[in-house]
Amino acid sequence: MIKRAQEQGLLSGFQVKPNGLQIGHLQFADDTLIFLDADIEQVKNLRIILLSFEMLTGLKINFAKSQIFGVGYDGDLNAFSSLLGCYNGVLPTTYLGLPLGDKCGGVAKWDKVVDKFIARFPGWIKPLISREEIPISVLRKLEQIMRKFLLSDNKGKKKIHHVKWEALCKKNRFGGLGIKNLKLVNQSLLSKWSWRYATEEDVLWKQIIDEKYGVGDPLWCPKIPKCTYGRSFWRAIMNTNSCFLKHVRFKVNDGVQLRFWHDNWLYEKPIKTVFPALFRLSRAKNSTVDVVGI
Repeated sequence: MIKRAQEQGLLSGFQVKPNGLQIGHLQFADDTLIFLDADIEQVKNLRIILLSFEMLTGLKINFAKSQIFGVGYDGDLNAFSSLLGCYNGVLPTTYLGLPLGDKCGGVAKWDKVVDKFIARFPGWIKPLISREEIPISVLRKLEQIMRKFLLSDNKGKKKIHHVKWEALCKKNRFGGLGIKNLKLVNQSLLSKWSWRYATEEDVLWKQIIDEKYGVGDPLWCPKIPKCTYGRSFWRAIMNTNSCFLKHVRFKVNDGVQLRFWHDNWLYEKPIKTVFPALFRLSRAKNSTVDVVGI
């Protein structure tokens, strides 16, 4: 119904770029986000659509639990919220446990993550863990909390470290406690998005990334953001892309999307690394395997 309303011009939705993909709503389980302009007529149309949905399905929408947010809008939202019968929301907020509408820079937005991390410890240790100073790296802060839990007594005083922290982080079969290296875990989770970008097709999030930052060369490799608004989530993912490519081995099919010199498809390393002299002499450093004719 919302898509049909968009096609008829009753709702606007939003676009990443002019004449690009039009997105009217997003759904997460039983939660729905609906996008429209700050226009009273569109809000009226939305209310009609929602009431029609109730009549057709027999389901009821709890408007009292719904909120309306203004993104880049400084006007009064009361006219819109009173029409829909919902509350005004203020950004930044938390949606499904994640920060929404917060600034990309800084570590202050991770305070809630640190709080949840501390909440998992036993009650006796919580008062002994200080949060007064947040270091530059949140990962370092979380690791510091882990160290305090394992290497301090029940009064918060440091004990003698008989074993190095690196030894404790080793797997059990190697004599450690199997404590995860948070930096490596974070890097692996970010790298997984590069894998999903390469393997998933016709998914909405990938289409949005392509429209916002452009399609990479080859198509399975995301394009690195060079603009200021890329200094956030996707830029952090792209910062780990080089590490991701070192651990990926490609299987050659038609070779159309496989770079002859740069991708790891023949040896354990890219051919440019195995034969650097030949790579320097090559006049087609970005050629694909099908063009070279292997």
